Amino acid sequence: MSRIPLFKTFMSPEAPAEVAKTMASGYVGCGPKVEEFEKVIGDYLGNPKVVAVNSATSGLQLVFHMLKNRAPDPSVNEILICPLTCSATALPLLPLGLKAKWVDVAEYTCLMDLDDAERKMGPNTLAILPVYWGGAPVELDQLKLLTQKFERLYGRHLYVVEDCAHAFGAEYNYKKIGSHGNISIFSFGPIKTLSCGDGGMIAFPCQEMADQAKLLRWYGIDRSLPAEQRCGSSIRDWGYRFTMNDIAATIGLANFKYFEANLHAHKSNASRIMHDFMNSPLGGRRYVSMIYNGYHQYSSQWIMTLYGHNDIAKTLDEAGIDTAKVHMRIDNHPCFSYARCSLPNLDRMERGRICVPCGWWLGEEGVDAVVQALITARC
Repeated sequence: MSRIPLFKTFMSPEAPAEVAKTMASGYVGCGPKVEEFEKVIGDYLGNPKVVAVNSATSGLQLVFHMLKNRAPDPSVNEILICPLTCSATALPLLPLGLKAKWVDVAEYTCLMDLDDAERKMGPNTLAILPVYWGGAPVELDQLKLLTQKFERLYGRHLYVVEDCAHAFGAEYNYKKIGSHGNISIFSFGPIKTLSCGDGGMIAFPCQEMADQAKLLRWYGIDRSLPAEQRCGSSIRDWGYRFTMNDIAATIGLANFKYFEANLHAHKSNASRIMHDFMNSPLGGRRYVSMIYNGYHQYSSQWIMTLYGHNDIAKTLDEAGIDTAKVHMRIDNHPCFSYARCSLPNLDRMERGRICVPCGWWLGEEGVDAVVQALITARC
């Protein structure tokens, strides 16, 4: 058996021919294919108020630009974020003058501790940004109660911006993430379960915000206007060059036909790895937790070890299986030195967190190999 990668890019066999058609059409910018892709994703999420962008990072930058302009005054500039994430989650704050306020992870999960978030919210809080690490959403019912408490205390809305880079297809209470009344930002990058080669999508809770985002993703100019009017139109709110192009949208449309099957494989493989390993004689003793639930999207399967991860990584590497921590905490970067604080749960988790493959490419043989390697690993 060949080496098992932690991530792998899926590309539809129809994608090259479909891309060739788009390239021959004479329209490769943000055009009809992007609109078609937005319609497909909106229908899937159950929320048509979606805006395609060229990456999830661009989506975050655009959304924070919008929220900063909605702040009641410049002092309302804090964003509650858990630092266990890609640096792209928080870096878009810096050029906008917004500030990260770090929130700890919940014990034995990679997700934001909402109790800690409640303790840290205050009059300068503009938004809360939970990261759906590995594809798992936070407890949205608890998050809703937190936002309601914030409104009672401070008399204004607390924006919820969900970083769903790992979580397209995930659900909460049998309802797709992206349709719960929050701002949700998805990634369709190379290794995501649904890939456009590169790209992203923002799902909004209201049409007014979606319309504004469509202006801001192209400098602040209305692309629906005829060319002559566009050139002479006044820019009320300056924007960016964040549009998705029709080539990326074409790839996304071709890959979407296979998305549900691939997502099912991710979930099925993760369930089997968890069940077979945790029910082995050594599973419960050596490992604190291996998280699985039906809502998870499962970009990878992560585990928490009792005594660290180095021996496990070495054993899996020798078995031809790639592992990684995937993302390191970002609160240690010098550019965020102003925000450093005590995060005891994250400190403990960092010592023992490791991710193993569970994707569509494993097959029965691959799942068996991962389970056996975990069982034989030394702690």
